[in-house]
Amino acid sequence: MLNQDITKINLEGGKVCSVEGQFEGQAGSAKTQHVIASPSYIQNVGMGDRLKKCGQIIRVICILDHPIKGIKKNMSSVQIIIPQRQTKRKNDIYIMQVSEYHKVCKKGFYIAIISTTVETSAPEKELGVAYELVGPALHKFVTFEDIYKPVSSAFSDNVFITNTLDPTSHFESAANNVLEIYKKITGKDLDLDNLPDDPTE
Repeated sequence: MLNQDITKINLEGGKVCSVEGQFEGQAGSAKTQHVIASPSYIQNVGMGDRLKKCGQIIRVICILDHPIKGIKKNMSSVQIIIPQRQTKRKNDIYIMQVSEYHKVCKKGFYIAIISTTVETSAPEKELGVAYELVGPALHKFVTFEDIYKPVSSAFSDNVFITNTLDPTSHFESAANNVLEIYKKITGKDLDLDNLPDDPTE
């Protein structure tokens, strides 16, 4: 069950047995032996004590009428990582540009997403070097998100909590987190080398 609003996780005998919430707009419940949820779901069901805050992310979506400086117009997508040492910060800054090729904007326009971990009380100033690369934006949408991780990775009641998506644009850490959760549930590593030929298997 993806992207459903759960309001309660029920335990029986120390293990998860069901969830309650709004499913496709209707109040109801669903039996389950496992719950895999991001921190936002865990907070919504009143289990925030299972989380620890590890920082804050700033993400800026920029609508552009030009590609990022120095990038050819015929390039459908671009990913730039500005190393922390280059900006004298503790964290890298990530820039991703997508285009009409990805069906996210009209022809002649581009979407640039800038993200990093907040380090000061003036987060947007921290992105100065990224804004210089991206150039003037027609519109900017700035969001902040707290970073959470589970207090314990034991998950003995089968309520498995993922980390908050971090500011990286290549999703490596998110993919590693998925592999960790998979191993905790199944007891073995996910084998992507011997996938069945039949997609229904």
